[in-house]
Amino acid sequence: MNPVIAFESVADAAYPIARELVCTIWQLDGASERSESEVPVVDRQPVLVGSALASPGDAEIALPASGNYLVDVVLPNGRRSRRTLSLADGERYRYVLRESRYGQASPSVAPTTLLTRTKRVVASAFRAFSGHAELEVSLVTTDASREHGGLGSLRTFFEVLEGDSDRARVIERESSLGLSYAFELDAAINPDDADPHNPLYRRSWLVVSGSGRDATVVPFPNGWRSAAGSQSCFLVTARRKATTGDESTKWSVSLQLRDASHGSLLGYLTRRDIQASNAVSGSSRSQAMSALYDKQVNPFAASAGAYLLAMSEEDLDHEQKGWLENLTQRFPWLPDGAIAQGYQLMRQSEKGTEKFDLARELLVRTSVERGLPFFSVGLSLLTEGLNFLALVYRDDPTIQQSLASAIAAQTACARDEVFSTLQTSRFKRLPEGPGGLT
Repeated sequence: MNPVIAFESVADAAYPIARELVCTIWQLDGASERSESEVPVVDRQPVLVGSALASPGDAEIALPASGNYLVDVVLPNGRRSRRTLSLADGERYRYVLRESRYGQASPSVAPTTLLTRTKRVVASAFRAFSGHAELEVSLVTTDASREHGGLGSLRTFFEVLEGDSDRARVIERESSLGLSYAFELDAAINPDDADPHNPLYRRSWLVVSGSGRDATVVPFPNGWRSAAGSQSCFLVTARRKATTGDESTKWSVSLQLRDASHGSLLGYLTRRDIQASNAVSGSSRSQAMSALYDKQVNPFAASAGAYLLAMSEEDLDHEQKGWLENLTQRFPWLPDGAIAQGYQLMRQSEKGTEKFDLARELLVRTSVERGLPFFSVGLSLLTEGLNFLALVYRDDPTIQQSLASAIAAQTACARDEVFSTLQTSRFKRLPEGPGGLT
């Protein structure tokens, strides 16, 4: 019998998250421990870990024969695990990964049941009217009739978000906390604002603060749904360095998608790992590309597929280009669609052509006017595209202003997070000017 490697993760006892890891394996020469061939016996194969619903084969790789192997595992957070193994015929090797949530330290929290979750929501609502809170998480929606918070007006927009208590819904309000705290979040918090196909869809924002200070703002994809129509779930984690002093109010916030397919793909895209992204999107378990051409299900998930196409080195066919265009046009509140389409057109067209002019319009005006993108990779691509356009059109003040706005937002965001996670205290320290930079 052939040897088998079975991949496992040390699951977070409270909130396990499934992820697709990408594995490459080379067979080694027994004497020198060097690769017998530059061609791996397993080339970027996704393996699913951390899922109670996975079949045994999702986390296993059968090798062709006994012998010595070099195993390389790439994680969505950009880290990797490498081991040299010597396997006998029929041996089953347990490859245990000990990174809880694949890069995030495990919070000291107890598992949440429906009953305890309901009690906590009620308790948070009660505490919203009384006492001191070390951590407060609110959901704020922006009215369709009001300014959506373009990148050029973020300073004013964040002041509105932090101060508009009439439209803020307190989700969590906790006191007497340690260094970390985590809780689950439904995909549709308020059904009235959870239909992204509604022409009057209102963007939602998580506003997280410590003792009323140092707010972090995260665009929340209210209404995220899987292809099957069921609601997905998110995990919010907050950490701080100290429980007293100035550091006690500075929470590092992470919004994580518990969907294994899109959560993994977006993790690799955030790190610009196109090879791993292609491997995960090509997995039989992935629904990333189907979400792009079936936009009636989930425009947020479709953005992941759009970014993958935008960064592809291959020319897109007519149908794929149509997917990107439709995502931009059907969801006028979605910055990510315009960024993906504009970036793709800019990379595959030349100055002076209609396509290049459209790319310029999408990146300089449309994307910037739609505000902070949902995903960090979008902000990265927008800044990169505007940098290139600023070199091509050196005397265009609109491009320079849009670039300054994008740089200001990127400077204030945590770049390792999948969702754009902007620390307002860092943003406010930037010199005022176009986009917050002089």
